[in-house]
Amino acid sequence: MIKAILVRTIFIISFSSIFFIAPSQQAWAEIELKDLQFITEENPPSNFKKNGKISGIAPELLSLIWQELGQKNLSIEILPWARGYLYLQTKPGTVLFSTTKTEKRDALGFKWAGPIKTNKVVLLARRASKIRIKTIEDARNYRIGSIIKDIGEHLLLNAGVPKTELLRVSSMKPLVRMLKRDRIQLAAKGWDNLMGALKDENYNLDEFEVAYVLKNSHQYFAFNKEIPDHIVAQFQKAIDKLKTRHLAILAKFL
Repeated sequence: MIKAILVRTIFIISFSSIFFIAPSQQAWAEIELKDLQFITEENPPSNFKKNGKISGIAPELLSLIWQELGQKNLSIEILPWARGYLYLQTKPGTVLFSTTKTEKRDALGFKWAGPIKTNKVVLLARRASKIRIKTIEDARNYRIGSIIKDIGEHLLLNAGVPKTELLRVSSMKPLVRMLKRDRIQLAAKGWDNLMGALKDENYNLDEFEVAYVLKNSHQYFAFNKEIPDHIVAQFQKAIDKLKTRHLAILAKFL
C-alpha cells in the first residue's frame, strides 16, 4: 500500500514538473528580438559612454543591425564586465558584447554573431620599464593587473598563472591608472581597448608598449544559450550584409 502511494506521488510530481516547465520552454522558443537585453561595458573603442550616449564600434554596428532587421533601437545597459558575464550565463534573454570567442566559452553554450573586430590580447607595459617577456612564466616575475572574468585574465589563468598573483579590478580605468602609476607592471587586455582607455585618460600612448601577445582573436556578440538559433542567424545575416558600413565604422574608431 505504501509502495503504491509512493509510486503515485512520484508520478504526480513528475507530471506536475512537466506541466510547469513546458510553458517556460515554449516561451523562450517564441522569444523575439525586442525581448533581448543588451549588455556592454566601458571598453573603448569597442564600447563606451560619451556625453550620456553609448557609442563605439559595437554599439554603432548594433544600431545598423537593428535597422536592417526592422527593429527600433533597443536599450543598452553598461555594467561591470563580471556582472554582465554572469547575466550571459544565467539570464536567458541576455546578449553581451563585445565578447571574445574562446573554446571555454563555446563549451558554456554561448551562441555567437560577428566578428565585430579583431582583438589582440596583450600584456602592456610602460616603455620605461624595459620589460622583456618570452613566456608566461617570465611574466610571473612582474605585477600583473587584469579585469575580473575578462579574456586577458581568462588566458592568464588557463596558462597556469594563479588568481592570487593577479591584481584584479572591475573595469578599464583602474587598470590603466594602476599601470601608469606603477602599481602594476603589466596590464592584460586587448590592445585596441588599452589604447582607447589610455587615450581617454589623456596619457601619452608612446609611453607604453606590448611586452607579450597572449592571443590574437576576435570579438563577437555573445548570446545566452536559450536564445533561439533563428535570432542569432538573423543577426549574423545582417552583419554579413552590412560589411561595407561595418568597415567604415572600424576605420572611424581605429
